[in-house]
Amino acid sequence: MQQPPRVATVPPPGLTTGIALVIVAPVMSLVSETDRKSPTPDALDIDAGVIEEARARQRRRRFAAVASTAAVGLAAVLFGFAWNGGGRGTAPARAPATPTRPLAGPPLGATHLRLIIADTPPAILDIDNGAITTVPGVVPGPYTKIGAPQVTAVTAAPGGAFAVVDRICRACANETGFFIGPSGSVTHAASGESIALDPGTTKVWVLNPGHDGCTLRLVPSSHAAVRSPCGLIGGVSGAGLLIDNQIVNPLTGAIRLRAEQPLYLLQGDLGLESNTLQQFNGGPGELTLVNLTSGARRRLAFPNMPRIQNSDSFNLQKVAVEPHGPLVALTFVNPWFAPGQAAYIWILDTRTGRLTLLPGFPVQEGIKASDAEWTGDDRLLVVSLDSTGTSQTRAALGVWTPGQATMPVRSIPHADGYWAFVASR
Repeated sequence: MQQPPRVATVPPPGLTTGIALVIVAPVMSLVSETDRKSPTPDALDIDAGVIEEARARQRRRRFAAVASTAAVGLAAVLFGFAWNGGGRGTAPARAPATPTRPLAGPPLGATHLRLIIADTPPAILDIDNGAITTVPGVVPGPYTKIGAPQVTAVTAAPGGAFAVVDRICRACANETGFFIGPSGSVTHAASGESIALDPGTTKVWVLNPGHDGCTLRLVPSSHAAVRSPCGLIGGVSGAGLLIDNQIVNPLTGAIRLRAEQPLYLLQGDLGLESNTLQQFNGGPGELTLVNLTSGARRRLAFPNMPRIQNSDSFNLQKVAVEPHGPLVALTFVNPWFAPGQAAYIWILDTRTGRLTLLPGFPVQEGIKASDAEWTGDDRLLVVSLDSTGTSQTRAALGVWTPGQATMPVRSIPHADGYWAFVASR
């Protein structure tokens, strides 16, 4: 968490597009540029800084689990995508307003949904009655918001969510994964230096340091571990594993592609490269669709997001991939947009390259306490915490169905874990 650029639709000969497994799940790809500059309440606290860094790494990882979960039928859609070798793209999409208010919209009725949220310990929110239930058994007590261990990610998994706990220690496996059911059941999954859910399954990719580099293995699996580049697993898709901005073949450990810019995994073998730092040089940012199998690239027009005096540029913080369709929600944030932090959410249609502004946006919100994720039936859920007051006290939830001109909104109870959540029935 809509105005489009136009694109050609005739694919060049020989273009093929891979397909990922079917199911929902968003994982993040890389550390957000915004994380390097967003102020945090605990900026001078060493433990808080460590936890914030762990969460920053995981925020990019959340989305890629969804990336590889595009429906099998999406193959025909992606095959028709037209690749352009670069150029300037088309006219940029323009934002009709500047962020001056919190998220608002027509009243939202019953949703019949629950949110599994990435608090420490995790919690489950019943959206319709407002009840929040703590999930025990994931993080050992006593609980703390600034020390280790902490929940650093939740992503969609079959029957619920996959939560990652970062222990931040040198004498243990840094990350441990747990499956959380919608009723609060907890099952241990795997532990390792870096872990990521294999989308659509209950198996986990585990990366561990070895005597000569690192090893990569799917758990549980009868296949032996393979040598692999070391680093953070930033996501999994039909193209492979994203490890420190490289696409790695999980069966051999070989590097298939090195990205030129920060990379997000999308549907099938599509990826999105983002370079928002160009704005600091007086020009627009850069967005490029990449076919991670063929290497074909296509520059997209960067959306126009007005700045106010002395404010920063808008940086891409989050990517959320529609599980059974061609859409991607791109969240751009500005941590210095007075009087509160600000966000735009643009909807990218990967078939056409068109960018459209999500109804209800732009808004002023606490950018590190808000999130946007897709449901299993392809609705976009947006949780936005108001940042215009002296404290973040108002939490709003919006539900948008593709094609709607508005996004209904309702208030929900305040919680600390809305920066990452999974929707479940």
